[in-house]
Amino acid sequence: MQAFCGAAAAAPAANAASAANATAPEKAPAAPAADAAAGPADAPGQPARTPVEVVAALIWKDGRFMICQRPANKARALLWEFVGGKVEAGESKKEALARECREELDIDIKAGSIFAEVDHVYPDITVHLTLFNTEITAGEPRLLEHADLKWITPDEIPFYEFCPADTQILIELQKSSSSK
Repeated sequence: MQAFCGAAAAAPAANAASAANATAPEKAPAAPAADAAAGPADAPGQPARTPVEVVAALIWKDGRFMICQRPANKARALLWEFVGGKVEAGESKKEALARECREELDIDIKAGSIFAEVDHVYPDITVHLTLFNTEITAGEPRLLEHADLKWITPDEIPFYEFCPADTQILIELQKSSSSK
């Protein structure tokens, strides 16, 4: 299941993933996408929606973190996001994240502390996104659902168009990177 465009952060973790990250980004520089509908409350005049619980993984490797590009046939097509997805009934957030990483990338992970939590209102869904610091414990990421996968530095964030729910998280990643 795809993440609903909203999560991220972790301590560097060693894993055996693709080295295709040294290539230049495919998009001209742009600031992280902002969205007028962003925020914890629904738009004025609209009925309140119960937020959907969504989890995502912030996975680091050699000073770079993993981002995945949504498929062309899904909502928020071809935007970049952190791997993850919806929490199903009866699952904890960490269990859901482990399941999503297996389904989407064929990897086993260990979710650690929470990097960030964000509420975001899209026209079609309201999400409460929890981004976990995460490490890969087994496997090498394979594209099972996403269109692409990259390992980027916080300085490269402006070269990719992300899901609007990730905007605040990306700002925090850039801040924490520049303070090191």
